[in-house]
Amino acid sequence: ADSITIVIDTIPPRLSVDEPTDGDTVSPDGFTVSGTAEPGATVTVFVDGDAIGTVVAAEDGTWSVDVGGPLDEGASDVTVTATDAAGNTTVIDLGVIVEEDASTTDLPPSTEEPEFDGLITGGGPGCSAAPGSPNGLIFLWLVAGLLLVRRKNRN
Repeated sequence: ADSITIVIDTIPPRLSVDEPTDGDTVSPDGFTVSGTAEPGATVTVFVDGDAIGTVVAAEDGTWSVDVGGPLDEGASDVTVTATDAAGNTTVIDLGVIVEEDASTTDLPPSTEEPEFDGLITGGGPGCSAAPGSPNGLIFLWLVAGLLLVRRKNRN
């Protein structure tokens, strides 16, 4: 009698999400979800329950899905699933904050002329120096209104 070996795969595929991480702030213009999974696994990205994209993990396991904008600002749930050939699934849930980054916001140009207190001459901000006495004090007025004092040592 011949024997037959049947292998039943019940092990879920490995899956990791490298970007974004849980709690990250992402742009309302869109962002990329990327990571690694079992090579050949089908990876699907959901944002707030809507399927955004499905890709197959490369031979090295890498995968990437672009989430296009515009996105509503506020908290969003990102779910990533990886499904192997046997139908086993791994799920990762994370939360992101969709928010315009203040550091990249374009500010309108200023229409006001800067106010100077008369200490700066020569048509604009700058610095000038003149010979001083040995061991004298040097005062530097900075535009921000700070005063730096340094003892000048001359031998």
